[in-house]
Amino acid sequence: MEPKNLNVAEPRLQPGKEKKSVSMLKNTARIALPALAVLLVAGSAYAAHAWTDEVHQAQVELRQASFFQTTAAMKAEQQPALRFALSDGPISARTDATALLLAANTPVVKQPATGLYVDGSFIGAIYDSDKLQDMLVAVLNNAKASSGCTDAAFMNKIEIVPGEYEDTSIVTNDAMLVLICGNRRQTETYAVERGDTAEMIAKKNGLTSAKLKEANPDLNLQSLHAGDVIQLEPQQKLLTVQTKRTEAVTSGIAYEKQTVTSNSMYEDQTAVKAKGVAGQQTTTYEVTCVNGREISRQTLHVSRDKAPVTEVTVKGTKTRASTAGEATGCFMWPTPTLTDITSGYGARWGTFHYGLDLSGANAMGQPIYAADGGTVVFAGYDDSGYGNYVVIDHGNGFESIYGHASKLLISQGAKVAQGQLIALVGSTGHSTGPHCHFEVHKNGEKINPTNLISADTAKVVSYLGQKVDTAKAQNMVKAARLSSQQSLTAYQKSTTVKQ
Repeated sequence: MEPKNLNVAEPRLQPGKEKKSVSMLKNTARIALPALAVLLVAGSAYAAHAWTDEVHQAQVELRQASFFQTTAAMKAEQQPALRFALSDGPISARTDATALLLAANTPVVKQPATGLYVDGSFIGAIYDSDKLQDMLVAVLNNAKASSGCTDAAFMNKIEIVPGEYEDTSIVTNDAMLVLICGNRRQTETYAVERGDTAEMIAKKNGLTSAKLKEANPDLNLQSLHAGDVIQLEPQQKLLTVQTKRTEAVTSGIAYEKQTVTSNSMYEDQTAVKAKGVAGQQTTTYEVTCVNGREISRQTLHVSRDKAPVTEVTVKGTKTRASTAGEATGCFMWPTPTLTDITSGYGARWGTFHYGLDLSGANAMGQPIYAADGGTVVFAGYDDSGYGNYVVIDHGNGFESIYGHASKLLISQGAKVAQGQLIALVGSTGHSTGPHCHFEVHKNGEKINPTNLISADTAKVVSYLGQKVDTAKAQNMVKAARLSSQQSLTAYQKSTTVKQ
């Protein structure tokens, strides 16, 4: 059957509406067509990229398969050596795989050069053997110049080995110099945090403060700031250089001191007879340093340039009598020839006895001496019961009284020295027999003198409560004895003359 012609009547628009419709159609086309073009381009690029990745991945897999098939069939000595290099920047997995395949397929290239070995470890190689020698000599010369030494040597085992080296191990001359002058390895460091102290840092890292200081000799560990970087172990140079030098040091020699005695001077007098002068000597050392740090100092020679002069001091041995009117602060036993206490301080016969009665065999007429220096404020007789007696004011709040004397040898107002003869033992006043009544007043109050005096001169004490050392006590006793002897001798002479 023949198709039927379908006559469909087209709608007709009014002239004004037709123009408006055409305009809208044009605007829609202007917007849609560019957007459609962008979508078409993006789709094409994505398809191309996906295809390129697939092709590349296929190529990699093909090369890998070919590589492993080839190397698997080789003997061990025929297989190519793999070489790896570190890169600072990030690289994609695709680049890693490609680089690995290229490195595996690249044969090792060796070139003639001179290698440096330190203590058996390979450091690097350079092309110029003479230049390497010069670098090592320069290190030694620099060590000599900086330390003032004439002798320098490496403590390491240094080997310079000519031969063929891989081109990756051959460095420039400047790079070799940096290696030679650098550290053996990178040491561990610590970044100081706020509030850290040297002791805290040492404890955190299992170190002592001394070890931390040793690792940072040029850093003030007592003034740390946040952000400071400190070493946790001493930096060790690749090359260890030992230097030796001689050093002369001039120093003084202390003079000796000598003391000689003289009986023409008093015990408290000294005089320098010959002044001491220090001598001078020069000591020569061999100083050994390692990398500029002194590790030992050995004495080679000592020469005396100038001998010292001994200082000589003269000390007197003559005893000086006590000074009249001056108190020593200690009481001497007032009757050295009478050491018995016949009546002590305390209650007696229904009353109270405020002193010590000193007596002994043949007491009558025995000498009575001033227990300490001072001023005589009373010397005479009254009806107080003391008979003939003497009162001495020692000028420090203390007074001493000596009663019942048969004779007074001092007068009121006199200045007396410790140990000076002042009276003779008797039995005047209220007395039952010859003795010396010794009494002590402190600021007007009668006190017990028992613990203030002793017949044993080794037990001398200060009635002022002060400490008395042995030497001072001995000198005081000797001075008092001399005063006693001199005053007694003078009295005896005067008595003889009168007779």
